[in-house]
Amino acid sequence: MGKIVKVNEIADVVQDYLSLATEEYTEIMKDVIDDVSQGCLNEVKNHVTWKDKKYSSNFALTTELETKRRKKRVWYVENGYYRLTHLLEFGHMTRNGKSRTKAFPHVEYGTNYVRDNFERKLKEAIENAKLESIT
Repeated sequence: MGKIVKVNEIADVVQDYLSLATEEYTEIMKDVIDDVSQGCLNEVKNHVTWKDKKYSSNFALTTELETKRRKKRVWYVENGYYRLTHLLEFGHMTRNGKSRTKAFPHVEYGTNYVRDNFERKLKEAIENAKLESIT
């Protein structure tokens, strides 16, 4: 049976239920952020097509910001190898200045992965949470 609420307490009860739902959805969103950021890291690693594995072994994720309602994960390259990222992604002029090196795009695949999967996975997780709360 439901909880009996006086008329002057309705706003407080509604606010309590809304804050519970917000906290639940925030945790779901943070889990999806972790999942998608790990998928982004794996996607970029899978598209490294050159033989130097030192560069790809320095790929990392960090949580740059996490508050009660927000989370920000960042993919980066550690230990000085970050200097190669732009050169590899877009190519560059050779030392003689007459030719360009071949580009090895890899970061764009991670960007596309996040763009294509974050919203879909978040919707799925919220729908699953709604179905679990109903049953």
